[in-house]
Amino acid sequence: MSPGLFVFVGVSEEIRCHVLQGICCKFSNQMPWAKSPIETLLVESASDRTGKRFSALP
Repeated sequence: MSPGLFVFVGVSEEIRCHVLQGICCKFSNQMPWAKSPIETLLVESASDRTGKRFSALP
């Protein structure tokens, strides 16, 4: 995993953000490998909208 990858865990979805690119991708539980861009957000913006903290993957 790249050091610029952040994960947002939601109720039924997982949002992975590439911070350097500022692009977030949404992974559904049914199709975990089928990613689709949802919005171009900064880490702070995504954190504010989800109301959850983010943590970097090792």
